[in-house]
Amino acid sequence: MNLQTARLDDTSREVVIATPASNGGPQVRIFQLSKTAHKLVTQFFAYSSGRRMGLSVAVGNILQGGGQEIMVSPTEGKYPVEVRIFSSRGALRKQFYPASDRYRNGADLSAGDLYAFDNTDEMLTSTYANDIPGVFVFRRKNETALQHILSFYAYNLGFRGGVRTELGHFGL
Repeated sequence: MNLQTARLDDTSREVVIATPASNGGPQVRIFQLSKTAHKLVTQFFAYSSGRRMGLSVAVGNILQGGGQEIMVSPTEGKYPVEVRIFSSRGALRKQFYPASDRYRNGADLSAGDLYAFDNTDEMLTSTYANDIPGVFVFRRKNETALQHILSFYAYNLGFRGGVRTELGHFGL
């Protein structure tokens, strides 16, 4: 299981977003937690419900349409890596191939303000195992489009162990 915590709306309530790590239905489930219980807030299928796959999940204000979006991508090599971006309620807002529609090795996602405090979130995608150790950065271009702004190799090109990314602020 992959988990992400976030504040998806204007409330101060933190939610937990759960997706399968591998070989599950491509279901995204959002829970509110309290000290004594949990409540399923909403759930949706990010891809066709008949597919079996793992999903990487990230949360950020990528499209800047009034709140956080939920981003998912396949982590396994059965299907093309198509990133899908959803509203906090599960409505599909955007989908795109971060590399090629032929790339099938899976991708990891993270999101946040990479360029520290410009109030614009970026999304990072990175390759899973059995491929070059690539990291690709996207940011909002306009109301409907994302722009690829940066790529780099996290390790030597011979490394095939996969790359996981995470964005955070370290107070530098």
